[in-house]
Amino acid sequence: MTFICFYGVVVYMDFSIISEIVNVSKRLYSAKMVNAYEGNISVKNNGLIYITPAKVNKGTLREEQICVLDENDKQIYGSCAPSSELIMHKCVYEAHPRASAVFHTHSPYLTAFAMCGKPIDDVPSPEMIALYGSIKVAPYGRPGTAAIVENALEIIIEDDIVLLENHGALVSGTNLEEAYNRIEAAEALAQLSCLMKQVGQPKPLPQSEIEYFRTIYNSSHPKT
Repeated sequence: MTFICFYGVVVYMDFSIISEIVNVSKRLYSAKMVNAYEGNISVKNNGLIYITPAKVNKGTLREEQICVLDENDKQIYGSCAPSSELIMHKCVYEAHPRASAVFHTHSPYLTAFAMCGKPIDDVPSPEMIALYGSIKVAPYGRPGTAAIVENALEIIIEDDIVLLENHGALVSGTNLEEAYNRIEAAEALAQLSCLMKQVGQPKPLPQSEIEYFRTIYNSSHPKT
């Protein structure tokens, strides 16, 4: 927790958030959910946005490379330029009252569904229903512009996760760990959706169980 002076204005900045972003970025890289050029992570705290830089490998990211921007989009910290998807992250924070962390990944299985424009709604597991209900797809929008997220905002506000058609996945959380857990579990379910079709015909859950786990999902995703 540090105060810095930026053009004569004292700004409160939390260096622990920078450290957390670096650690989570490396976890995502190790899990192959981001790569050298694809994927970005941000946190919004006390009016500042902390975001990963453009064109920097997430596996070798250093704290001084994390970009911090004030409410006027002025960069007050970081040796690199911010991610080109900054506008997408800002749009989520402006629209989504629960969001304090946003991840955009190109994790292979989720991205495969996004490329095909297919939702993930066929996994008959308690975890799928209780955690996600289904994972929906938003229509294509050009990366690096507000268009990429305009069609996705309604979905992510309700579900905290959305597939971006022909692009990748977008998740939000109340903190970095929640967002990480959400994308990690979603990627596993996307993989399961692909694998189970190779094994055979999945057995459906009883309707009573579906309703039970839908109740759990609805209780953790209040309508806004």
